[in-house]
Amino acid sequence: GWVPERYLDVNGSVGILNRDYDATELDINPGDLLELILEESGWLLCIGEDGQKGWVPKECVELV
Repeated sequence: GWVPERYLDVNGSVGILNRDYDATELDINPGDLLELILEESGWLLCIGEDGQKGWVPKECVELV
């Protein structure tokens, strides 16, 4: 999975995570309703109608 660069403290070739982070991506379908939690680096952290939480590319979501 990916990690936003600002979540890392980089020293040479070593990166240390500076906050809790879960890279789980959320499976979605057209018409799904999502609850937006956070926007980060072109991705949205959302909760789906089934209660699952994960990241969705911002370009795949229409905010209403």
